[in-house]
Amino acid sequence: MIRALALLACGVIACSDNVRIGAAFDANPSDGSVDGNGNPFTAGSYSLAYVGSPVVECTGTLMGSEADFSSITVATVGFVNGTVALAAPSATTLAISGTPIDSGWNLSEVDLLPDQPGAPPGIWEAQTGAPSGSGPDSTSRIVNLLGADSSTASSPGGIEGEAGTAYTTADTMGTCTITFGATLTKQ
Repeated sequence: MIRALALLACGVIACSDNVRIGAAFDANPSDGSVDGNGNPFTAGSYSLAYVGSPVVECTGTLMGSEADFSSITVATVGFVNGTVALAAPSATTLAISGTPIDSGWNLSEVDLLPDQPGAPPGIWEAQTGAPSGSGPDSTSRIVNLLGADSSTASSPGGIEGEAGTAYTTADTMGTCTITFGATLTKQ
């Protein structure tokens, strides 16, 4: 898979450095207008599947604690494979809903937007509060991330993306992120 970075904005977690979330993305944005409103994604029903091994990265006072977080899986954070509905209501919104979103995000819909601060070109992403939970090393789960690579919006192999979550210390001086690759395949 092609490697790139998506960054969590530290304003979400009140820290002084960006938190890296790594995943498989192609940094070449799509120029196509699939739904006629400038949105490169095609609305419809898709199968969401998590792929590959998780990427764990820790910063600040948790730097070097990656092994402590390596047991966190998609099931641990409520990310499940299943059918999702994609909607392209505007040129700048990709709405995703379905059981996998209800489960992992505790929301009925997540809206991905292009050109988010810290995200590579062509990556549409959303950062949301995470369902509450504690993690290793006295951390709390604070944020979820969902992203889709617009350069794969029309790929026969499916849309490449990622889902991730972050845990931070009570003083927000240490953060660990766990990121999972994801593929959305049109049904």
